[in-house]
Amino acid sequence: MLPLDLLTSDLGSFQETVLFLRELARARRLPLSVPLAFNALAFGYDLDSGQYSPELLDLETLPVVTVNAVVDPLPAGSLARLATGGKPQLCEVVFRHGEHPALSMDGACPPWLSGAPAGAENPALSTPQSDGEGGVVLTERLVVDATALGTGEPSKLRRLLGRTLTDEGHLVVRVSYANDEQAELDDTRLYVSHLLRQRTAEVREALRELGPVDDEEELAKTLHSVFDVLTALLDATCMRRWREMYLHPEVYERWLAGEEDTRGVDPADVERFSRVIARACLPARERRFGLQVARPAYLAIGPALRADVLDPEDPHLPADALRGPRYATTLVCAQLHLVEHLTHKHEGAIAISGTAVHVRLDDAWQGGGIWRAAVAESVAEELLEEIDLPLALGWLGATGHIEDERAGAGVSVSTDEPVRGGSPAEDEAQRSEFLAVDDGTPEEVSAAEQVEEVHEHADGVAARDHYVDDTTLCWKIVLGPRHLEAGTLPLTPKVAEAMRSAFPVDANIQLDVSHPGTELDPRQRRQGTRLDGAKLHGISWPDGMFSGIRLTASWSADSFQVRVTSTALDEPVDVEGIPIDYLFDSAVLLRYLIDPADEETREGVLTKSLVRQLFRTFGLRVGPGKPELFIPLTTFVEKVLSEKRVEGSEPPSSLDVCDALEEFITDQGTVRLSWGVLLHQDDVQGDWLTPRKTDQADAEWKAESCARGKPASSDLALVLGLHPTPADRPSRAPRADSGVSSSGEDFLRRGHLRSVPMGQQPQQRELAVLYARKMGLDPATLSPRITFVRESSGKRKCRRRASTVG
Repeated sequence: MLPLDLLTSDLGSFQETVLFLRELARARRLPLSVPLAFNALAFGYDLDSGQYSPELLDLETLPVVTVNAVVDPLPAGSLARLATGGKPQLCEVVFRHGEHPALSMDGACPPWLSGAPAGAENPALSTPQSDGEGGVVLTERLVVDATALGTGEPSKLRRLLGRTLTDEGHLVVRVSYANDEQAELDDTRLYVSHLLRQRTAEVREALRELGPVDDEEELAKTLHSVFDVLTALLDATCMRRWREMYLHPEVYERWLAGEEDTRGVDPADVERFSRVIARACLPARERRFGLQVARPAYLAIGPALRADVLDPEDPHLPADALRGPRYATTLVCAQLHLVEHLTHKHEGAIAISGTAVHVRLDDAWQGGGIWRAAVAESVAEELLEEIDLPLALGWLGATGHIEDERAGAGVSVSTDEPVRGGSPAEDEAQRSEFLAVDDGTPEEVSAAEQVEEVHEHADGVAARDHYVDDTTLCWKIVLGPRHLEAGTLPLTPKVAEAMRSAFPVDANIQLDVSHPGTELDPRQRRQGTRLDGAKLHGISWPDGMFSGIRLTASWSADSFQVRVTSTALDEPVDVEGIPIDYLFDSAVLLRYLIDPADEETREGVLTKSLVRQLFRTFGLRVGPGKPELFIPLTTFVEKVLSEKRVEGSEPPSSLDVCDALEEFITDQGTVRLSWGVLLHQDDVQGDWLTPRKTDQADAEWKAESCARGKPASSDLALVLGLHPTPADRPSRAPRADSGVSSSGEDFLRRGHLRSVPMGQQPQQRELAVLYARKMGLDPATLSPRITFVRESSGKRKCRRRASTVG
């Protein structure tokens, strides 16, 4: 059962749970995921009988799956009833992968599909439409196990083959997702959604002693927390890991040795798969000119093995190891071996006819895993290692985010080198991009860059570190107009330093953009970007991400992927008729989103356009979190007179400007202009304190404020304030039962083990060994990729708490 102190005690105190999870994986001989681990603990899986406790499950309420019907999402861990024409067959989904119609029977895959976002179509044939409505329907292959529910008699299951189930004993279904955000969820988060929507009563009862479960929000938060802890405990089992699945070492060793219960697919078949895909990418000689053409090849391992390794007793069927629940085990074993074979034996490249070919994983979802082969000399150096990290190079190449694979026939083409260059305007925009700063402290930069930094800091768009843990870096940004125009994402010095230590200059990095509640063009949801010192550039920001929107960015040290997400407001607002549905910075919104009226034709000393334009250019931030900008009166008048001189008209007097201002002073509307009083200077940088409002700005005070060349304390100032109007429309925030994080911040806060493919610090590795011993495990079984992640806090930035391990 789930330990009652699972969410409160140190993770090192759950040795019995960790050992149970190891034994569970050994007994079921299946790859264990977080959903399967949760089911076993919450619903009483008995290791001896191999079944769940029926009294803890309400089997009559499970969803019914029928042939040719579109079903709700069924992630790993889902319990369902298969329609048979008679009594439904109970089953548990233990594994799933994409089964896109574009995948051929032998696993051949068009490049665009490899790494494509959920629901994407061939970008060369379709024009994406994003209306923000409608769902996403995907074809998926579900691997089901009926034995855990006590109804999996072989005779019953055989009657379903070729009817409800495929000839391989799998379930191929069309799955309907509410939106692209939900369709992109992994099994863990999607299973949270499944439980909250379809099995609320059972889950509430299972978690009642662990945390708050009374209302929907509390139940969702507790369930997410439980799954986060189970992820850490699974990492602590020291089992073999493939993506989000954990395999008992004994199961893998038996597969390598060719034990009877895994017959049909052996290491030689997997190694043949790597040679097949390697040959597919070799240059072909064209008859007309005799030129060499090299193109990356893509092959899905699931259908490829099913087509290649057949049952000797029935050649119309794949081998026994590729049928039923064993298919999941075989795919995990095969890809674990493939990584070891390519990395250790061939050092990442296979020699085919004298040519070195690099083979790597490119998509972990479709077909059980799409692998990519390319001539090694065309592959960027940073991509030669860590071949099990999917990079979506097929999709990025097809959408033009990296060098097009169809470029120039007759030459060796690489999709791994970034597109360089651009228009002079774009280049200049990138050169003048804002500098990211950490806690307001600038780096040593040139004078011109310091001017840019001052403007950026005033606009509130400097990146801020938002510490997570030792393996995940998170930072907050406010998207400014220069980011939008130049296509850049600023990094903090801390993040930039970490990335520069992991990647070479101008390295390709995948960017996933999440904008909950708004459907995005797939080309913008997943795109390629390049590292350039203090920023990522080459980004196409969605139109719905406006100047002033607050974003959260995160990067795991074990990936080439950065995720950026917006946060929907719980209560949407309107600003001068403009709908605002996402968290925003008020001062930046005032400065950039509220454009002056372009068609304004009135004449006079002042116009609304001129007032707004001066605030956009010279407005100062009132203070942290304050929805206001201000300009000292003497500065405002000076700028108005300068504008009039530029226009060639006779400049008005200072008092004329002050008198004209009274027409725009108002305490009504969403954008209000008022008088304020400058207070003393705040610090050595010369920042003014928040102006105090006043309604006694008489002519004498105005004249005195305008008489000085520079503003002084007690002078008048103009204050532009933002007062959004509550909107009568629903929030775009994900529902609590959607499985989608509302802010992109789902992080474990306590010290735990984690697999980090790109390496770890020696000190953290030593802590991981101590932690394993504390859990009662043999450190010799600890994967080289496992590190220890210290206790963390979403609010802590610089302080580190000493770890207590062992």
